[in-house]
Amino acid sequence: MSRRNWRQDQRLSLRVILGLILCGAIGTTLLVFGIDKFRDHSILMERGVVVDATILNVSSKRSVTVRFSTGLKAVQVRVRDAPSGVRLVNGGKLPVRYDPADPAGRVETVGQDQAVLSRWFYLLSGAGLLGLCIYGSLWWTFHESRRRRR
Repeated sequence: MSRRNWRQDQRLSLRVILGLILCGAIGTTLLVFGIDKFRDHSILMERGVVVDATILNVSSKRSVTVRFSTGLKAVQVRVRDAPSGVRLVNGGKLPVRYDPADPAGRVETVGQDQAVLSRWFYLLSGAGLLGLCIYGSLWWTFHESRRRRR
């Protein structure tokens, strides 16, 4: 093999390896984020308290800033994945479920069809990317070992 072809093979191998590492990192991140969203939802369904929150700000990305009272203090928090069937206007009411142990950190809207899609999207896309990364790694390893035997 000439020196030029060897260098091209090394560059290609490096690109493939870096691509697989990047794919694995993104897949792992999405999978962990999806699992965390499912865990939060499970905790809120188990011990969450439902209150009517006042909408303070509506963003264009289906997230809203709301304020509600826990009985001890007023909490202002940004809620992502607002339900699609509810009209979101500043000053309006939105039912939310919060965790009494962490009212500012773990909050979701009640009847949240968008959040269900979001949780499944993160979980399945992360698992899919990891599966693709594993398949690509195995294929590349097999391909390289066959090519080097020739």
